[in-house]
Amino acid sequence: MRRRRVAGGVSAIVLALGLGGAAADPIGSLHCNDASEVSRAVGQKVTVTGTVTGQFSTAKTTRLYVQDRTGGVCIYGTPRNCAALGDSLRVTGRVASQGGLTQIIGDRTTPLEIEPLGRGTGHVIALALTVDEIRDTEQPYGCEPNESRLVLVRDVVVRTANGAFPAPGLKFTVDTSYRLAHAAADSATHWVMMRVTGTAACDATQTLVGQPVPIRPVQVTGVLSQLTGRSQTQGGYQILPRTRADVGPGIGDYRDVPPPNR
Repeated sequence: MRRRRVAGGVSAIVLALGLGGAAADPIGSLHCNDASEVSRAVGQKVTVTGTVTGQFSTAKTTRLYVQDRTGGVCIYGTPRNCAALGDSLRVTGRVASQGGLTQIIGDRTTPLEIEPLGRGTGHVIALALTVDEIRDTEQPYGCEPNESRLVLVRDVVVRTANGAFPAPGLKFTVDTSYRLAHAAADSATHWVMMRVTGTAACDATQTLVGQPVPIRPVQVTGVLSQLTGRSQTQGGYQILPRTRADVGPGIGDYRDVPPPNR
């Protein structure tokens, strides 16, 4: 059985936890599933502290990702919060699951509370994974330790969602999925999805939307999210890049291999 890489320890994140308040729940403990493939923590009230690694909030709704030393999680609900990448937050809410993704949300009995702890005080190092390791995020014992972490995948080419070569001059569009295929002869079977999500509600200055789709191999940094079909609870892993800088020249173990033929 192939061994999967899981981030952990101080090498994954430099962050002071529990600043100015009660001890926080470890985020990693929220990512183990029951027999129905949803988090065993669903319904529980939790408080976590972490660094913002993804900011995708809309005009009305918070949708951001925070990460501590043990893992990352999606924060979803109202009111909108526009904390910037690198900000430190304390979040209190209730654990829920939507589309296979574990989230911290608010409800009538437990409103979503987001408290700023510091601006730009946290630094998260992206966990380097292969496309196969991303697709195999769920481990045999039902846990998904890398779900909602900041990850990096190297040596991939961008294709349309169905695997077609992008048309000349194609630009990234909002709320659109793309395929990141391994830049090698096995590209047809070794790939993972990437979703370009809007960030204009909080900060449009570095958005990937409107940028040209690269035709050469790239490396992509983003949050490892999940969206399954209505009747599914497994799979559906996708990378969410945050800024235009998250898609850059590809380097790594296949850099001398030309991109797959059109």
